[in-house]
Amino acid sequence: MEAQVTLDRTPDRLSVSAVRKLTPELMLAELREFEARYEMTSSDFYARYQARELSESTDFVEWAGRCHTALRRGVLTPADRA
Repeated sequence: MEAQVTLDRTPDRLSVSAVRKLTPELMLAELREFEARYEMTSSDFYARYQARELSESTDFVEWAGRCHTALRRGVLTPADRA
């Protein structure tokens, strides 16, 4: 039996299984929401997050996870991070 893992129990957070079902369009829309909220591109954010220049806030951990997934799926490319 496969256990369902949840990123956060609050209703506005997505479970891991829900993240797997996100279309590229929805992934980009989520990234754009973070970008608007924090006034930086996902590429800049992810580079700074990986360099440990930013805090480990809940939003940043979630945004970093979305960036990682987007990179793995080719929705965000390494060239976008330059």
